[in-house]
Amino acid sequence: MKASIKLFAVLLLLPPMIQAQDEAPEAPEPPGFLMFNQNMVPGSDFSALNQNVDSLMRPILDAMVDEGLIYNWGILTHSWGDEWNWNWYMFTEDHATFVSAWGTFVERLLAADSTAISAIYGYVTEHKDNTYSVRHFRGRELMEGEDPPKFMMLNHHKVNDFGAANAQFDSTSAVVLDGMLDDGTIYFWGQTTHAWGDEWNWQFYFGAEDHADFVVAWGEFVRRMGENYPNSLNEWQKVSKAHKDNLYNIRYAK
Repeated sequence: MKASIKLFAVLLLLPPMIQAQDEAPEAPEPPGFLMFNQNMVPGSDFSALNQNVDSLMRPILDAMVDEGLIYNWGILTHSWGDEWNWNWYMFTEDHATFVSAWGTFVERLLAADSTAISAIYGYVTEHKDNTYSVRHFRGRELMEGEDPPKFMMLNHHKVNDFGAANAQFDSTSAVVLDGMLDDGTIYFWGQTTHAWGDEWNWQFYFGAEDHADFVVAWGEFVRRMGENYPNSLNEWQKVSKAHKDNLYNIRYAK
């Protein structure tokens, strides 16, 4: 398939679109740090929350992307998985950049509307934050006529030995995911490790067009892993004490 004139330049999840010039723009350096803000929100309040977020948070965070203060940001809502059903993320160059960006975000938010925090988090019944170091952050160009992805899988683990987990992943799953990215089976993928937060300290994710596309992609991932690395699951169980999966709708990404 012929590549689209829009470049899919990797977001955490989702890469921003950049108009092509006479020569393709240089890809930015990938981010090294991720903030993941997780919330429990009654389903009946989603509409009101989204309206407030779109009018209060979104203009500020969009501007911060445009100004280069953050790499990207987006909103993920529950499709399947645990109770943390309304979440947003921010990618930055590193931890220091995140600290500065967070301060700028809060300052601008309150300057725009002194009641903004309660207008948004008043709908939240439980909240937690996690920050992660970004090890892999990869995406591809959109194909001609292809829509941006609207769905992603996030696979969480509890591991004791980061070195062993990372080495095994890099030599097996990362190779398969790169192949799936190259042939268009998935839109993007990434992997992160704990910086600060809860006990789920190792993650990988990938993006798909929608739920049906994810089901196909997951089946293909399992098939390729089994064919190329038949003992990988047994080996992974030695480094992962527990795991859980979440599926999200990508409500917004910039």
